[in-house]
Amino acid sequence: MSEPVVRLQVGSLELQDWESFEVENDILQPADAFSFVHPNIGGEWAGKLAPLDNVTITIDDEVVMRGFIDDVTYAGGRINIVGRDNFGHLVDCSAEPKTYKNMNLKTLAGQLASTWVSTWDLDPLVSIPIHRWLK
Repeated sequence: MSEPVVRLQVGSLELQDWESFEVENDILQPADAFSFVHPNIGGEWAGKLAPLDNVTITIDDEVVMRGFIDDVTYAGGRINIVGRDNFGHLVDCSAEPKTYKNMNLKTLAGQLASTWVSTWDLDPLVSIPIHRWLK
């Protein structure tokens, strides 16, 4: 069996032929992570990648992660790329602590999303079950 073809796509750029890589996918982690080490002989990749660049990682042409770059370092003829999946943006952002009382789910969702979404439209056909527990 041949080795899988692993590609990191950043815009129109595509990197493969890795010295090493790791793609972490763990349901217990809030944001999955990746790291790649690629040859950078003669500085050919210098300045082409930057933190927050969007990336797509594929293995044998199957997308396994979409995310962004957290850090890029150039040293010893290598480029080190570290990042997380798109859920990492939510991990980095946090809502101001507040208490919400006496409102329905639609109003609560609108208030929570108002920082990022200017209009909120909840599909009226979506039914959300309500669970109640009594002690």
